[in-house]
Amino acid sequence: MYSVLIYGFPLILVLFETALRYAFNLDTFGFLGPTLSAAAITSMVGNVKPKTQEISDAQGNTYLAVSKLDNQFVAFCLLVLFIMLLAWAISCYLSSISPEGPIVIGVQLQFLIGILTYILSVVLVAVKGVL
Repeated sequence: MYSVLIYGFPLILVLFETALRYAFNLDTFGFLGPTLSAAAITSMVGNVKPKTQEISDAQGNTYLAVSKLDNQFVAFCLLVLFIMLLAWAISCYLSSISPEGPIVIGVQLQFLIGILTYILSVVLVAVKGVL
Protein backbone atom coordinates (compact mmCIF):
# COMPACT_ATOMS: atom_id res chain seq x y z
CA MET A 1 0.00 0.00 0.00
CA TYR A 2 2.85 2.37 0.86
CA SER A 3 4.40 1.85 -2.60
CA VAL A 4 1.10 2.68 -4.26
CA LEU A 5 0.99 5.98 -2.37
CA ILE A 6 4.64 6.81 -3.13
CA TYR A 7 4.41 6.14 -6.86
CA GLY A 8 0.73 6.81 -7.45
CA PHE A 9 0.08 9.99 -5.48
CA PRO A 10 1.65 12.33 -8.06
CA LEU A 11 -0.49 10.72 -10.76
CA ILE A 12 -3.57 11.20 -8.57
CA LEU A 13 -2.67 14.89 -8.39
CA VAL A 14 -2.37 15.02 -12.18
CA LEU A 15 -5.79 13.38 -12.58
CA PHE A 16 -7.30 15.76 -10.02
CA GLU A 17 -5.86 18.81 -11.79
CA THR A 18 -7.07 17.48 -15.15
CA ALA A 19 -10.57 17.02 -13.75
CA LEU A 20 -10.58 20.56 -12.34
CA ARG A 21 -9.35 22.06 -15.60
CA TYR A 22 -11.96 20.07 -17.52
CA ALA A 23 -14.71 21.18 -15.11
CA PHE A 24 -13.75 24.83 -15.57
CA ASN A 25 -13.36 24.39 -19.34
CA LEU A 26 -9.63 25.14 -19.35
CA ASP A 27 -6.98 23.60 -21.57
CA THR A 28 -6.14 20.36 -19.80
CA PHE A 29 -3.36 18.94 -21.94
CA GLY A 30 -1.24 22.07 -22.19
CA PHE A 31 -0.37 22.05 -18.50
CA LEU A 32 0.07 18.32 -17.94
CA GLY A 33 3.80 18.64 -18.63
CA PRO A 34 4.45 21.15 -15.84
CA THR A 35 2.16 19.20 -13.51
CA LEU A 36 4.03 15.95 -14.12
CA SER A 37 7.35 17.75 -13.64
CA ALA A 38 6.14 19.22 -10.35
CA ALA A 39 5.01 15.76 -9.22
CA ALA A 40 8.42 14.36 -10.16
CA ILE A 41 10.22 17.06 -8.21
CA THR A 42 8.01 16.46 -5.20
CA SER A 43 8.72 12.74 -5.18
CA MET A 44 12.47 13.36 -5.58
CA VAL A 45 12.81 15.54 -2.50
CA GLY A 46 12.94 12.51 -0.20
CA ASN A 47 15.93 11.17 -2.11
CA VAL A 48 18.22 13.95 -0.88
CA LYS A 49 17.96 12.80 2.74
CA PRO A 50 20.69 10.29 3.59
CA LYS A 51 19.71 6.97 5.12
CA THR A 52 21.36 6.65 8.50
CA GLN A 53 22.25 3.52 10.42
CA GLU A 54 22.89 3.33 14.14
CA ILE A 55 26.24 1.81 15.02
CA SER A 56 27.33 1.03 18.56
CA ASP A 57 30.92 0.68 19.69
CA ALA A 58 32.35 -1.47 22.49
CA GLN A 59 31.79 1.28 25.08
CA GLY A 60 28.08 1.46 24.26
CA ASN A 61 28.26 4.77 22.39
CA THR A 62 25.83 5.02 19.52
CA TYR A 63 26.73 6.75 16.28
CA LEU A 64 24.81 7.52 13.11
CA ALA A 65 26.52 6.43 9.92
CA VAL A 66 25.75 6.96 6.25
CA SER A 67 27.08 4.54 3.65
CA LYS A 68 29.44 5.92 1.04
CA LEU A 69 27.14 4.67 -1.73
CA ASP A 70 24.11 6.41 -0.23
CA ASN A 71 26.12 9.60 0.26
CA GLN A 72 27.09 9.58 -3.42
CA PHE A 73 23.53 8.76 -4.47
CA VAL A 74 22.19 11.70 -2.42
CA ALA A 75 24.64 14.04 -4.18
CA PHE A 76 23.58 12.66 -7.57
CA CYS A 77 19.88 13.06 -6.69
CA LEU A 78 20.49 16.65 -5.62
CA LEU A 79 22.04 17.40 -9.01
CA VAL A 80 19.14 15.67 -10.78
CA LEU A 81 16.68 17.63 -8.63
CA PHE A 82 18.15 20.95 -9.79
CA ILE A 83 18.07 19.76 -13.41
CA MET A 84 14.42 18.78 -12.90
CA LEU A 85 13.68 22.26 -11.57
CA LEU A 86 15.14 23.70 -14.75
CA ALA A 87 13.10 21.25 -16.85
CA TRP A 88 9.96 22.22 -14.92
CA ALA A 89 10.64 25.92 -15.55
CA ILE A 90 11.12 25.28 -19.27
CA SER A 91 7.92 23.23 -19.34
CA CYS A 92 6.01 26.03 -17.58
CA TYR A 93 7.39 28.58 -20.02
CA LEU A 94 6.44 26.47 -23.05
CA SER A 95 2.93 25.95 -21.66
CA SER A 96 2.44 29.64 -20.97
CA ILE A 97 3.56 30.94 -24.37
CA SER A 98 1.54 28.38 -26.30
CA PRO A 99 -0.55 25.55 -24.85
CA GLU A 100 0.03 23.56 -28.04
CA GLY A 101 3.80 24.06 -27.81
CA PRO A 102 6.46 22.63 -30.09
CA ILE A 103 5.99 19.03 -31.19
CA VAL A 104 8.81 16.52 -30.69
CA ILE A 105 8.40 12.86 -31.68
CA GLY A 106 4.69 13.51 -32.20
CA VAL A 107 4.20 14.83 -28.63
CA GLN A 108 4.14 18.34 -27.17
CA LEU A 109 7.57 19.18 -25.82
CA GLN A 110 6.27 20.31 -22.42
CA PHE A 111 4.39 17.01 -22.02
CA LEU A 112 7.47 15.03 -23.06
CA ILE A 113 9.54 16.91 -20.46
CA GLY A 114 6.94 16.10 -17.81
CA ILE A 115 6.79 12.40 -18.69
CA LEU A 116 10.58 12.04 -18.77
CA THR A 117 11.09 13.80 -15.43
CA TYR A 118 8.34 11.72 -13.86
CA ILE A 119 9.78 8.42 -15.13
CA LEU A 120 13.25 9.45 -13.95
CA SER A 121 11.92 10.30 -10.49
CA VAL A 122 10.11 6.96 -10.17
CA VAL A 123 13.29 5.09 -11.12
CA LEU A 124 15.45 7.08 -8.69
CA VAL A 125 12.96 6.71 -5.83
CA ALA A 126 12.89 2.94 -6.45
CA VAL A 127 16.71 2.80 -6.44
CA LYS A 128 16.83 4.79 -3.19
CA GLY A 129 14.44 2.26 -1.65
CA VAL A 130 16.85 -0.56 -2.48
CA LEU A 131 19.97 1.19 -1.15
